[in-house]
Amino acid sequence: MKWFYSSVRLKYESKHSKKSIRNSSNSLNLQIDFDASVTDADGTVIPEDIRTVTLSVEGDSELISDNPRKAETGISTILLMAGKTSGIIKVKASAGGLTSGEIIVTL
Repeated sequence: MKWFYSSVRLKYESKHSKKSIRNSSNSLNLQIDFDASVTDADGTVIPEDIRTVTLSVEGDSELISDNPRKAETGISTILLMAGKTSGIIKVKASAGGLTSGEIIVTL
């Protein structure tokens, strides 16, 4: 099958509710898993793709896994640790030759 590469798409998951993300010192204590998927024009993940995905973040947060990171079966999972303040975090994913993906998370 011939794939027509299109973009890197981002999604995230956090196992904490907004009420449970502060620790005893009243600062954020939240780890977020981001999946950056290499997709075709229809949004289908391309499982054969192993290209390197690079993430960048804006806001009070820190990437805590290797970056850049190679995709496995078309998906690159990267961890982010929220900082001490609430607010907006902007995460951008890019991979050679593809349209970049971006997502905004409000904490």
